[in-house]
Order: sequence, then C-alpha cells, then structure tokens
Amino acid sequence: MRFFRRSFLALAVSVFTWLCNTASAQSTAAPAGMVAGVIKASNVRGDVRKVNLTSKVEGPLRNGDTLLQDNAIVTGSGESSAVLVFANGSTVRVGHDSRIEIKQFLMDPLEVDIANVAALTREPTKSRTDLRLEYGEMVGNVKTLNHAAGSTFSVSTPAGAAGIRGTTFRIVYRPTGNGQAFNYQLSTSEGVVIFEGTTSVGRSEVPVPVGREVSFTAQINPADNTIIISPPTVGPGGPPGGPPGGPGQLPESIPMSREAAAALQDATVQIIQVQQQTRFTQVEFQPPPGSPPGGTTQGQPGTPSQTDPAATPGQTGQPGQPNQPGQPGQPGPANPANPPTTPPADPQRPARPAALPPRTTPGDGR
Repeated sequence: MRFFRRSFLALAVSVFTWLCNTASAQSTAAPAGMVAGVIKASNVRGDVRKVNLTSKVEGPLRNGDTLLQDNAIVTGSGESSAVLVFANGSTVRVGHDSRIEIKQFLMDPLEVDIANVAALTREPTKSRTDLRLEYGEMVGNVKTLNHAAGSTFSVSTPAGAAGIRGTTFRIVYRPTGNGQAFNYQLSTSEGVVIFEGTTSVGRSEVPVPVGREVSFTAQINPADNTIIISPPTVGPGGPPGGPPGGPGQLPESIPMSREAAAALQDATVQIIQVQQQTRFTQVEFQPPPGSPPGGTTQGQPGTPSQTDPAATPGQTGQPGQPNQPGQPGQPGPANPANPPTTPPADPQRPARPAALPPRTTPGDGR
C-alpha cells in the first residue's frame, strides 16, 4: 500500500511539473501572427559594437545595419553613440559608455510601407518591446501604443523598470565610483512614464509626467548582490522643502533638472532627423523560407543573416556575390577589406565598469 501511495505521489508531482512547464512555455511563446521586428541603426558615431546575445559574437555597428531581438549595443567613451529606429515607430538614442540589450521586439507585420517614420503618430501594428539598459544613458521616443490590442514597451535596469505608453523620456544608470552604488535618473518630456522599483519593504510605482523626473541612488548589498533604492530623503516625509518619501519608499517625481532637459532636447532633435530619413517596407517582414513561426532571428532575403549580428557582406561568399574573383556562388577566402567576425581585443576600448552588479538582480525581477 505504501508503495502505491509513493507511486501515486510521484505521478502527481510529474503531472504538476509538466503542467507548469507547459503553462510557462505558452506564456513566453510569441503571440500568433507576430514576427521579429526590424531595427535599423543610424547616426553611428565613435566606438559602437553589436553583440549577439545567443552566440556572444560581436563586431562593429555601422550605419544602415539591421538588428533584431536578442541583439545588444555597446558604446565606447567620448562621443560614441547610435540611434536605433524600430519598425513600430519607436526610436532610441544610446549614449556613450552604455550597454542596451534588445530582449524582445515582436510585432505584427506591416500592412503598408512606412515612407517616413517621423510622420507616424501611432504605432502601425501591435508590438511588444522589452529593452534592458545594463548601464549608461538612453533617450527614447515611443509612438502611441495600441494598448487595447496588447502592445507594450518597457525599459528595465537593475534598479527598476519603466513602462512606456507613448512618450519621450531619458534614463541614466551609471556607477557612482565607489563600487557599491549607481545613480538612477528617469526624466519625461512628453507623455507619462511609470517607474517601478524595489525598496526595502517591497515593490512600488511612481508616475513620472511631463517635465518631471525621479532621481535616486541604487545601493548594492555585497552580501547577496541585491539592489535597494535609497531615496534622497531623511526620515518619514523627507526633509523640509525636499521630495517626500523616507525609508522603504520610492521618491516622488520632482521638477526636471536643467541638465536632463538639455539632454532630452538635443537627443530629440537628432531622433526626429533620423526618423525623417528612415523607411520600412512590408517586404522586410517576409520571413525566409523554412523560418520558424512566431518570430525569427534569421536574416531577411537579400541581407546578411541576423543570426550573427557582426556579419557583414563579403565575409563569406553569398550566392552570386563572391568575395574574390572566381565562380559566382562559391565561398571565397576572407576578404581583407572586411575584418574578422571577432576582432582582436582593443587595448583602447573601455572595459565594462567594474562596479556593475550581476546581469540578473532582484532589482526588477529580470
């Protein structure tokens, strides 16, 4: 009898585990009809690299390069920056010394061509976008999303996440220099952004409307690498004349700083100029023959394969496009005009800040 009870218990556990795994797979699967959206790089300046998050292969990012989800952008110091235009009309400018990961970008294929991204007031189809700013600075311009159909756009950092509905915003997340803290700033110049973070007493949300920002220090607990937000306040309710808040609370929004307003204005001008010169076509959303449904990271017909984001034409012979004089369609030897897929280490390239916490932290549950 005891044997049968143990067998029944084992069977029940197995069934429960299978159901949980099935539900998890269904919840993370791409919605029916959605494919991997197209992202185009422009205004690339200085040292900017693209990384395939799956293969870990990286190479230089160039103007006109196409990216998809599961790619990352890493910028160097100085004037290094890049503008990424998403096919749903959203645009992100990545500042210097930054790393941003495109964790997810899915959308329904375009029904009509987009001749001028700047002319859009709403996204053309339903989409889901999830970006991860590991460190650095970014300015985003998001067209009004189709929330009724399920569209979402979020930007997470180790210190918290920002939910975007259709707005222009700036996020900065940089080390303070002491190795145990990061400065976080979220500013909004159009629309409303909802910031969600974790304090010592749990998660909380703060709306950040036009002309406002939230600013705080994210402390790293060296014992377990957890991140706790430390509002710039003293005691319950905060100091006289200062932002309200206190231990275990998120700071409320305050008037935007002049520095943030100037950075937003400069980046917005650049974003609009890039949008005016960017177009997307329905053909770019036609998946290659044999592609898996529900989103693919393979290249579009006539473009380098996006499985390797560092790939550039001429590294290996494409059909009808040999690298060296020879028979069309035959792989040619390495083209000296193109660098290897994985270049040697650059001693002048700035390393990732040593103060960074692990990629996945309890700061935002990702």
